[in-house]
Amino acid sequence: MSSALSNSSYMSSLTKNPLTSALLSLAPFFGSLAKHILFVLILLNVKSLPTVYHWRCWFLFQKIIWRRKRELRERKEGKIEKKTNSQELFRVFRQEHRLWPDDLDLNIHMNNSSYLKVLDFLRIEQIFTLFGDLLIPKELYLANGGCKIVYKKEIPPFAKYTVESCVLTWNDKWVFILSRFLLPSKAKTSADKDPIVATIVVNKLVFKEPNGKTAEPAAVFERLGFFKGESEEERNEREAARKKLWTFVESGVDKLFEENGIWKRVT
Repeated sequence: MSSALSNSSYMSSLTKNPLTSALLSLAPFFGSLAKHILFVLILLNVKSLPTVYHWRCWFLFQKIIWRRKRELRERKEGKIEKKTNSQELFRVFRQEHRLWPDDLDLNIHMNNSSYLKVLDFLRIEQIFTLFGDLLIPKELYLANGGCKIVYKKEIPPFAKYTVESCVLTWNDKWVFILSRFLLPSKAKTSADKDPIVATIVVNKLVFKEPNGKTAEPAAVFERLGFFKGESEEERNEREAARKKLWTFVESGVDKLFEENGIWKRVT
């Protein structure tokens, strides 16, 4: 009983102290401030929360499936024709992104590992759009055999950037995919407003049959109809371009920073 009375008198004395009374009155404010700070931190890092990456991939894949079903239905009804030519094979895919704090490293620019994570979303769209007629029914699947990435310019916090990707070339086993990260041009004149190439990535992929046997890329492209209706002259031009671009793969990715003709070919 005496202990309870002493505690009560002690609290009473604290509330009578002006400094203590002021601090106690601020307690609700600091509690509310902490909640707001926590909310902002979660909002800025929402893309890195558990399962968010997987849900983004899943929704993107479902979008591609829905679009493919619609195209198949419209093709069946005769409303559209399937785009199957070498120009479609070399089509450039693009996505817009912004660099949020969860993708920063200690140097306050885009983390090295984040480039490949962001590129996953574009590769899903590209691969299943181009090769979905064989991949979705699981007649074939694609395996990633590795990548080479070259950094030229940093991507700063909150910067808006574009990711582009296209088929570069192939041999008897590998398909090479060229991707690049672009920053908006800082040029004041419209003549010099080409985007700034920040990073280039080259991936090599291999087609596999369900039994594990490797499928040659050229044969897969033939099955998908990309070379359908080609004239002898067009076939020779395509093969010459494939061999030329193969020299870039053999000699190094760095030269691809200057080879704008690759993108002009397909845009």
